[in-house]
Amino acid sequence: MLGNLLKKADPLEYPDMSDITQKQTAAIEKIAKELGILTVSDTEKHKILAAVNMVGWREAVRLVLVDGLAPEEIALEFEGKVPERTIGHESVKVSISNYLRLIDALKKVSRSSKAKIASVLGTTTCEVQASQVMRAASEEGLVFDPYYVEKHEVAKRAFIEQLTTELYKAKANFQLKLEEIGELGRYDIVIVLAGINGKHEKRLVVEVKAGLSLDLTQIERYLMVGERLLLIRIMTRQAKLFTPEEYSDLLASASQNVAAKAERILNNQALLIPGPECYRCPVRTCPHNKTKEDQKRGLIRQEQKNFEADAGAFMRNLYPTISTAVQIALADLEVNTTNGHQ
Repeated sequence: MLGNLLKKADPLEYPDMSDITQKQTAAIEKIAKELGILTVSDTEKHKILAAVNMVGWREAVRLVLVDGLAPEEIALEFEGKVPERTIGHESVKVSISNYLRLIDALKKVSRSSKAKIASVLGTTTCEVQASQVMRAASEEGLVFDPYYVEKHEVAKRAFIEQLTTELYKAKANFQLKLEEIGELGRYDIVIVLAGINGKHEKRLVVEVKAGLSLDLTQIERYLMVGERLLLIRIMTRQAKLFTPEEYSDLLASASQNVAAKAERILNNQALLIPGPECYRCPVRTCPHNKTKEDQKRGLIRQEQKNFEADAGAFMRNLYPTISTAVQIALADLEVNTTNGHQ
């Protein structure tokens, strides 16, 4: 009977969405396991049942659990009104889907946002420390010189001003969003270009680094949720575009590794891995903890000589870097400033 249920998608009526039969549950769980997904929530089952009539059992399970679509989105996609969501091969989608599901699970048992959880998992080697940081309330930390924030704001403003000038000249229909809260982080700048001539809108996330610090796992996190990312590094005069399609293999491996770590933490099997992180660890009871009490407070600023060099380099590098970044953004958005918005 189960085999017949999976082979064809007969029109089914679900007047009571809270009443899921054992056969329906078995069908959903069988397909989910084939996709590498071990657990399916009741909410997800409801969504799958609502989509079955449109696309069939197997496709409904895939679209809900792997692509993360709601029934309403599936209806639009089924009618050809929205583009297919792709981020590489099916295995990549499954890996990222499992990663995002485990982030959701950790959020339910911690005191942190999904963005913080993803960041901690991606940047902390010791799983015991990662678990503690996610579950504990944020502590009062170090105070940074406002100079660092000001550099960041100046760089963002320079990019916005130069970009908007070019988009205006091209008569492009665009929208800018600042500090938009995404699924796994807060984006410095988001550029949205309205679609014309039947084309879908284009979207580009911009991350500005005004100093020398760099978190490559941040790039991974943004790509995992399907964002196209333009990274700007003022101090090194560098800018680069990252897309999920270009790095799908990396995203599959990274999401699998982090998902395995998240699962161990969820199952109270976090691994203790001593190392440099022990010097800034909140787990006071750990025998490897080397945190000093005076590390918790204090103003972080540069010495005079370093400040002079840093400020000078920032001023010299700012506009050459911004000009390069703006050209990369315009090319990705397919904006021709000579002939107008294409």
